[in-house]
Amino acid sequence: MAPRRGGGGGGGSLRIKACSEYAFKNYYGNPYGSIIGYFVGFCFFFVVTLVTLICMFQIKKRHAHSQKLLGGIYGTSLFFNLIYLALRIISTTLLECETINGMQYQDFILSMFIFAYIARYLLLVVIFWGVNNQLRLLAGKASSFYKILSAVVLGIMGALTAGYVGLSSYNTYQSTRSFFDEPLYDEQEKLSMSFWVLYLITVIGGGALSIVAIASLRAKSLPTGVSINPFSAFAQPSHH
Repeated sequence: MAPRRGGGGGGGSLRIKACSEYAFKNYYGNPYGSIIGYFVGFCFFFVVTLVTLICMFQIKKRHAHSQKLLGGIYGTSLFFNLIYLALRIISTTLLECETINGMQYQDFILSMFIFAYIARYLLLVVIFWGVNNQLRLLAGKASSFYKILSAVVLGIMGALTAGYVGLSSYNTYQSTRSFFDEPLYDEQEKLSMSFWVLYLITVIGGGALSIVAIASLRAKSLPTGVSINPFSAFAQPSHH
C-alpha cells in the first residue's frame, strides 16, 4: 500500500507539525482522507460515551439494584468503545496533519477494529441477555430454555465476531506487511454481511423478548425498574 503524500516507510518516530490546507479533505491521491464532518462526529460520540460512562457509575452508587443491569459487561463495552473513539480521533488527526503515513494509519485501524467489535459484541450480550434476564426474573418467568437459547445465540455471534476480527486483521496485515499472500477481501465481505444480518436479527429478537417481558410485568402491575438506553454508546458514524 503506497505511503501517504510526504510519508516514508512504516517505521521511524512521529514528527509533529502543523496541518496543511489539505487536512480533512478528500482529494485525489489521498486514499485515507477524512471529511471534517466524520471527525466532528467521532469527537461528539466520544463525549457522549464518556458522559454515559460517568452517569453509569453515578447511577450504580445511588441505586444498588442497578448493579445487575449496569454491571461489568456494560461498563466494559462502554470503555472499549471509548478507546475505539479515542484511537479514531488521534489517528485521524495524525494522518491529516501528515505526522503518520498510510501504513502507520493501518496499524491504528487494526487496533480500533478489535476494540470496536469486542465492544459491539459485549453490548449485544447486555441487550439480549442482561436486560431480558432481569425482566424475566421480575416477571417470574426464568427458564432453562431461555438460558440455552441465549447461550446458543450469543455463542454463534461470538464466533462470528472472533472470525470477522481475525480475518480483517489478517487482511490488514497482508495488505501492509506481506507481499506473498493475497488478502481475502471477498471472504471478509461475505463474513461481514453475515455478521451484520445476524447482529440485526439478534437485536430485534432481544427487543421482542423485552417487549413480551415488559407486557407481562405491566399485566402483573410490577415495576419495570431503572430505564437505561445502551444503544447510545454505539450511535456513531462509521468510516471504514
